[in-house]
Amino acid sequence: VILQMTALRLGAPEDFPFIDRPSARLVRDGYDTLQELGAIDRTRELTDIGKALADLPVDPRIGRMILASTEEGCLGEMLVIASALSVQDPRERPANRKSEADLAHAAFRDSRSDFLGFLRLWRADTKAREEMGSSKYRNWCKRHHLSVPRLREWTSVHRQLEQLVAERIQRSGRQRKAIAPPREDPPSGAIHRSILSGLLANVGHRTESGEYQGVGGIRFEIFPRSEEH
Repeated sequence: VILQMTALRLGAPEDFPFIDRPSARLVRDGYDTLQELGAIDRTRELTDIGKALADLPVDPRIGRMILASTEEGCLGEMLVIASALSVQDPRERPANRKSEADLAHAAFRDSRSDFLGFLRLWRADTKAREEMGSSKYRNWCKRHHLSVPRLREWTSVHRQLEQLVAERIQRSGRQRKAIAPPREDPPSGAIHRSILSGLLANVGHRTESGEYQGVGGIRFEIFPRSEEH
């Protein structure tokens, strides 16, 4: 909201007549996040990065990853990951069939990171949709404990992001090229550097107790089902 208000020159959030006024802490945290992303300067004016982020209809953190990926040469992969982070996880895990679901999802895991696992799932789903009829595809999703509506939403968000980014590249004066699909062997380093650009505050140092010490003194643990655990 702060990013869009700044881009539209609507004034400071503290002065805007919100029906439900946000707390001063939330506004301060929002400005801190935008400054962390390089979207605003010390005077709270939009930078070039901020103007680009305002054009993307996603969380600024995710938008920052997309912008970084254009420099890292992994835009095709990052659009898939960014759209996955913008929707609900399509992998279902019913309480009474957790072990079965975990086994079905194992085909989409990548030991390097959970983010790269999204790329495996994307390629598998794309192949299944292209090669199977509607009925067989639904059965494939059922066997692998995947939600068809959520997969469709993921595909839809990806298509919208891809179109917006392609238009932005065209407006920038660069030669327009088709955005390459995710590679079979994606560039792990470039992808994770792009992701890091949007999640600097999520970096932590592992302590002797196994917990992680984060920015501002917060402590956290990695999700048990994560490949990084």
